[in-house]
Amino acid sequence: MGLLILAFAASLVPSILIFVRLKKLKLSDLNYSALCTEALKAGFFCTLPIVLTSMVLNIIEVFIPFGNPVIKAAYHNFVVLALSEEANKYIALRRLLKKNPGDYSRLAVISFMVIVGIGFGLLEDIPYALGTNAVQMLVRGATIMHGIYGFILGLFVSDALVSKKPWYEAAGLVLVWMLHGLYDFTLKEEVLALSEAVMYIPVTLALISFVLVFVLLIFVHKAEKKEKYTSLMIHLN
Repeated sequence: MGLLILAFAASLVPSILIFVRLKKLKLSDLNYSALCTEALKAGFFCTLPIVLTSMVLNIIEVFIPFGNPVIKAAYHNFVVLALSEEANKYIALRRLLKKNPGDYSRLAVISFMVIVGIGFGLLEDIPYALGTNAVQMLVRGATIMHGIYGFILGLFVSDALVSKKPWYEAAGLVLVWMLHGLYDFTLKEEVLALSEAVMYIPVTLALISFVLVFVLLIFVHKAEKKEKYTSLMIHLN
């Protein structure tokens, strides 16, 4: 038990460090640091709508005659889990921006989306830890998948807000939805039973997420010195 508690605590460290790094960015966005804290809270609180959405989609699942367990697993992981989580995290960001109208930089919007993902991921880690082992907890902590999905989506959302092209947001949301769904889907026993090669998919996605943690840190380090990402180019009323 002591090892599990230690592993759980250690798994939280990468997400917390990323949050602190983003919160300390010297951006000219109004109340940036305070809004980082609000984004973290938004990530925590979006758990409730995610649970409610998942419950509704789960009820629908009961009445669908899938026939094939793999197709049922696809619906459950892509729709009940991945879609409800990614859609509600995106909505949490948009609500945060709507409640705080003003001028924003690309980097601020990207940071808020990453932090929303981190917030949800940290809260999700608690029940997840009850049914897993130390190694899985550490891998989950090191890959920070919810934060990385937030990073990817944040890039699309920030570009959409600057260019006034909403389809960028839709494209980003679909991308993280597919990545998230594919990861969960290919971890299921009925899917893994199809071929030994299937196991390489979630392993590859986890490695990509781990690498993207460092890409995120490098991006932030460079972006905070570039006017393209720090100037207040996004105007929200």
